[in-house]
Amino acid sequence: MNGTMMNYPLTLPHILERAGKLFPEGEIVSRLPDHSLHGYTYGDAYHRARRLAEALQKIGLQRGDRVATLMWNHYAHFEAYLGIPAAGGVMHTLNLRLAPCDVAYIANHGGARFLIVDEILLPLYDQVKNQTKFERVFVVLNRTEPPPGTESYEKLLNLASGDFQYPDLDENEAASVVSMFHVNGWGMPYAGAMTGCKLVLPGPCLDAESLLELMETQGVTVAAGVPTIWLNIVDCLEKNPGRWKTRPMRALIGGAAPPLALIRELDRFGITVVQGWGLTESSPEATVGRLKKSMQDWPAEEKYAVQAKAGLPVPLVDVRIVNDSGEVPRDGKTLGEVQLRGPWVAGSYYNLPDEKTKWTDDGWFRTGDVGTLDCEGYLTIADRAKDLIKSGGEWISSVDLENALVAHPDLLEAAVIAVPHPKWQERPLAIVVPRNGARMDPAALRDFLAVKFAKWQLPDAFVFVEQLPHTSTGKLLKTELRSRYQNWEWER
Repeated sequence: MNGTMMNYPLTLPHILERAGKLFPEGEIVSRLPDHSLHGYTYGDAYHRARRLAEALQKIGLQRGDRVATLMWNHYAHFEAYLGIPAAGGVMHTLNLRLAPCDVAYIANHGGARFLIVDEILLPLYDQVKNQTKFERVFVVLNRTEPPPGTESYEKLLNLASGDFQYPDLDENEAASVVSMFHVNGWGMPYAGAMTGCKLVLPGPCLDAESLLELMETQGVTVAAGVPTIWLNIVDCLEKNPGRWKTRPMRALIGGAAPPLALIRELDRFGITVVQGWGLTESSPEATVGRLKKSMQDWPAEEKYAVQAKAGLPVPLVDVRIVNDSGEVPRDGKTLGEVQLRGPWVAGSYYNLPDEKTKWTDDGWFRTGDVGTLDCEGYLTIADRAKDLIKSGGEWISSVDLENALVAHPDLLEAAVIAVPHPKWQERPLAIVVPRNGARMDPAALRDFLAVKFAKWQLPDAFVFVEQLPHTSTGKLLKTELRSRYQNWEWER
């Protein structure tokens, strides 16, 4: 027996129409490269996104064609988020923090015909234009005319007559390929369009002072960012007491596990941490670290411990932990690989047939993360499989050591990596950034960690640096650290 519900497609034009018709006065504020603010409404964005969709069709966009974007978070990128899929195209965001050769590879692999690029990012485009095959390039201008070989984004929009009709789209067709410029902006642009909430986009100005100013002046109540962003915000608040009057707000943190010390510090400033976990392949959210109702009256430290976990699976996403013995018990202790399945979890990679081993024979996606599930169903990510340290046959979590280290009042950031050892196979090496140039004693740091870790789990050596390398999305770049210290010589 078939169901009797309508066959109504779950496509993005419905979100665009909702934003334009129900929330036309809702605000969207963007920080521009010159630090000025651009403000308009969802109604404005609705009309401009439809104009973009019509213009793309007029220049030859066919159903399923890819349109690449190379932009920061601002109003024009928001328009692309809705306008490109509305035209029947696939939005293909390019990560502006990657090396030029990687940007070119991703653009070519996706097969994008057109590119929309920020004027401020033209130097990056210049490094990749001879390696890519874009048919036309449109520049989101701030002050100048577009350089030769490119065209104005505003003039593209002016091609539209206003007589735009949505194509008949199928919900199973691709609509976007990650970001605002990474993993769909964690869904925030679409959440804003669906609810009509004020959307504040920081552009390229991601320093702590600029972000705090936006949070204060624009009345932000929810903000999303990786732990590095929030560590810098806490550091700035501590150095400038009373300068910013931020209202109580929620900090959505992902990309890496927030240290327990960061959760405590943000709470002190009236900022409640909600951790999320996922991957590009899970679009990206797979779990959210919200407290259950039964936990609301727990002591603060017990609640912080729950907030430090990756959280509960979101509805319709299944999570399991598997090791060599099979699916592990939900005891919060037994480690295994985290595997996912669900309606928005990737079932394959585009045009990469050799990557089939990322899925199990029974259809689960293998994340490469190692973790546990507890009796309440909360996921804890212990490490990436490649970042675990195997010392004398026992596993050591680099994430646990890093989170414990940044709880030290004189440390700003820490990374722990595995370094080959002649006796123990691997041993942990800690690379740390002292806060405000503080002088640190390795023995004192080991004593600080000894309260929580067995002696054999402690780092055998500490390296003090001014800063740590990060990936394009703010995560610690452990591959660079492993390469840098691969020939480390242990004291005998």
